[in-house]
Amino acid sequence: MGSIIIFKGLKLRSTIGLDSYNTKNTSWEPKVQRGHYRNLQARLTDQNNRGFNWVLENTLSYSGVFDKHRISALVGQTAQKNRQDYLSSVGKEYINETIQVIDGSKSSERTTSGTKSEYTLASYLGRINYSLNDRYLFSLSIRRDGSSNFGPNNKWGVFPSTSIGWNISEEEFMKNLKFIYSLKLRGSWGQLGNDNIGAFGYYSTVRIGNNADNYILGKNQGLITGASILRPGNPDLKWEASEQLNIGMDASFFNGKLTANVDYYVKETKDMLISLPVSFEAGFQSAPSINGGSISNKGLELTMGFREKIGDLNWSISGNLSSVSNKVTSLGIGLPITGSSVSSYISLPATYTEVGEEVGYFKGYIVDGIYQSDSDVDLEFQPNAKAGDFKFRDINNDGVLTDEDKTKIGSPWPNFTYGANIDLEYKGFDFNLSITGVSGNDIFNANKINTYPMKYFGGSGVVNASKNILNRWTPGSGRNEIPRLIYNDANGNYGNSSTFYVEDGSFMRIRNITLGYTIPNNIITTNIISSCRLYISVQNLFTFTNYSGFDPEVSSSNPINSGIDDGVYPVPRTFLAGINLSF
Repeated sequence: MGSIIIFKGLKLRSTIGLDSYNTKNTSWEPKVQRGHYRNLQARLTDQNNRGFNWVLENTLSYSGVFDKHRISALVGQTAQKNRQDYLSSVGKEYINETIQVIDGSKSSERTTSGTKSEYTLASYLGRINYSLNDRYLFSLSIRRDGSSNFGPNNKWGVFPSTSIGWNISEEEFMKNLKFIYSLKLRGSWGQLGNDNIGAFGYYSTVRIGNNADNYILGKNQGLITGASILRPGNPDLKWEASEQLNIGMDASFFNGKLTANVDYYVKETKDMLISLPVSFEAGFQSAPSINGGSISNKGLELTMGFREKIGDLNWSISGNLSSVSNKVTSLGIGLPITGSSVSSYISLPATYTEVGEEVGYFKGYIVDGIYQSDSDVDLEFQPNAKAGDFKFRDINNDGVLTDEDKTKIGSPWPNFTYGANIDLEYKGFDFNLSITGVSGNDIFNANKINTYPMKYFGGSGVVNASKNILNRWTPGSGRNEIPRLIYNDANGNYGNSSTFYVEDGSFMRIRNITLGYTIPNNIITTNIISSCRLYISVQNLFTFTNYSGFDPEVSSSNPINSGIDDGVYPVPRTFLAGINLSF
């Protein structure tokens, strides 16, 4: 990293960053049969992962003040490259399990797989900021990005943005309003590109040499190696663009003791990079990536704070509240998107994404209680149901239970999120209380799939289950929430997405409580230590929620599968004590 001042106000700056990694993972699974756990083949897995990344940035910036005018400008170029190599080897069936190497396995039971991935990004950017009397503010920027994830047809994208601001409190007509310390209105509009689609999406993926692709051809009827397309490429892939309009206000009152910030935004994501579902008749396993969707997001964010000093007591309180809604406005020419299976135990997709609705909302049957006797069962509507099974609602009133009776049963997106902080300082003591929470969201409790039915994967027994099943329906119990337990779930009590799995995900969590004490300097006799603070802290002390799972704070990197709890590890409660020393 380095910078050169060419002349006053003009500076050239260059930086370069390098990062490399080389990891090796080895796992050994011996041949064992213990109770219901069986591993009939010893297995060795060797994995090697190597990567190298570099980033280069060069910028030329200028800033100057001319009477009432303040100007700053920047032009620059950035480039980065990421390369990853992955190799995995697996060996099974060992005669001598003390020789834990791949060559020690049976030769026909060895498999090897590997991938290579490379990603490059080049960008050119420019920005100019202008201020008149520190009262009227203007900014304009533009960047041009090129990504290796797109083919030659649309490798580059251009993304502009602009913003304006008005410091109203600097106007003469505001001088008599003494209680207003500062007041600023601002607005912005801009576009941002996204190329997060994975490498080489514009190329077709071809499988060669798989048994299903080989053919017997010719006079000699020889076996010829065949090939098939797994996923067609799309040479017209291009940048996804997010366009956002933001209007906001920053204000402070009473000499800055009270502060408030309000933001309202509308964000339109266009040309979304997605892979839509395909029918089996298409002849390939997955659809090509396309620019086939658009989503609208609207939100309001409010932050307020107040601070005061009373004698030796300094105290402050702050809070934030935000609300956001989203709607799918287009999926191109594709079909609605069904989320992935929520459990490896059973294929049970729970989320649905379609035009006019939220991304990844929960879809399934509405449960109207449990049949208490066989005579209550409507066999024409649910022919496989018996006493103790769920009674599903006939949404379209056609007398037949089909997918048409599935409807929206929940949303993973909260109505609003909030947080609050309280800070106190008194004669060397300091105290902090932090609270966070969400309200109005639902959680799909997929843990019930594995912990309620008590059905062992291999069919040779049962495994431990949730204690909640002690409250399941039994003949004459009259219970109406948890269905009967049977090996063959013909009615699909657990095999269908339904309101049985959907629970209120609202919660409020005491995120942090800290109490500290700074020892006065006149007590510290050494010249080496300039300050000493003792503290105790508790993180995640209490969580107030009606959710029955381990933790209501469920997240996912894929928005289509948000709000699904398939075994989220709960946030731990942590107790800390320590000393902060300054020298």
